Amino acid sequence: MTDTAGATAAWLEVSDGVVLLRDRNTTLGYCRFEPSGDIEYLYVQPRHRRLGHGRRLLDEVARVTGRRGRLLPPLSPLGRAFAASVDPDSLAIADDDSQMTT
Repeated sequence: MTDTAGATAAWLEVSDGVVLLRDRNTTLGYCRFEPSGDIEYLYVQPRHRRLGHGRRLLDEVARVTGRRGRLLPPLSPLGRAFAASVDPDSLAIADDDSQMTT
């Protein structure tokens, strides 16, 4: 399967707190999230970045949880760059001290 850009078609799989973005050969990226919609971890393989996959993962988390959560710390420099590229009204970064500990 290919999309109109000629790239391999990818699909989403959702299980307990994880969204996977896969194609028929590999996992392109994934996102771990809390029931609140907050994002614990977001990763897209380097060769699949800047194609909208990170936003697609975030959109799926929002669909599943019913809300757009925050990115939880710690954030890598790439994570901060990604957050800066997303509309700040739709994605917030949680403060280091705002995370609850158990």
